[in-house]
Amino acid sequence: MQQGIRKLFVDARAFEVNAPLPKVIEEINQFQPDALWGYTTALKMLGDERRAGRLHIKPAAIIATGEMVTKADVQFLSSAFGGAAALSMYACTEHMLLGISNPDGDTMTLLDHNLIFEFHDDHSVITNLFNFTMPLIRYRMSDILRPISAPGAQRIVIQNLVGRTEQMPVFANRAGGKDFISPHTINEIFVEGVTRFQMQITGPSSFCFPICVEPQLSGAGRAAAVTGVRARLSEILAQKGLSNVTFEVPIVADIPVNERTRKFQLIVARDSGAP
Repeated sequence: MQQGIRKLFVDARAFEVNAPLPKVIEEINQFQPDALWGYTTALKMLGDERRAGRLHIKPAAIIATGEMVTKADVQFLSSAFGGAAALSMYACTEHMLLGISNPDGDTMTLLDHNLIFEFHDDHSVITNLFNFTMPLIRYRMSDILRPISAPGAQRIVIQNLVGRTEQMPVFANRAGGKDFISPHTINEIFVEGVTRFQMQITGPSSFCFPICVEPQLSGAGRAAAVTGVRARLSEILAQKGLSNVTFEVPIVADIPVNERTRKFQLIVARDSGAP
């Protein structure tokens, strides 16, 4: 929005989700946005800050994306931001904007003018008609879309519960306050030789971060993998002002899926005494 002629009509700013929360609050207060986009969980934390009297803005619109957005989330965001119009946008890197929630908060209209949607019980298949550089034809996604409009209707309407959620890791800082780390930041930790990892929260300011490594790694390679992960985690914590948070990085043979859902969870809470 800040390129070409568009910058003459819109003043858009990006606020780093990995920055300490008080710094973000200060910068947003200075900017005074008319509309606010962001991850659902991050927006809800900003809503808590506004209710606590630390965030002094009154945007006209709140747009939640990147995570599942329930009707209760929409109602909370609207209430927390003084009656702002709140809605959710369904988007992904592969296909850009796929849908926008309807005013009822229960349903969403898919944007199928350049996308072809195929619905299945446990996944979706999407083909986009605009990506000429690297076509994505019948691209399988794990998102489950539930259509409720009649076949052949002018617009495809689905249930609004779309997306994947992860537990938000919240830790106590040295000042006694609390701050969070975006699951998207944790998910984007890349260290050579590491094939899988999980954040296991063990206390208000501690966690365990088991990793799986490639079986052919030598002893030195395994040690380098642990060192690389520790360095990246320390960097993330320092960036958020959470250097007081302690953690361990053990190498494990496997990280099991959730026994009930049979899905892998990036972030879990466990008792400090658990194995």
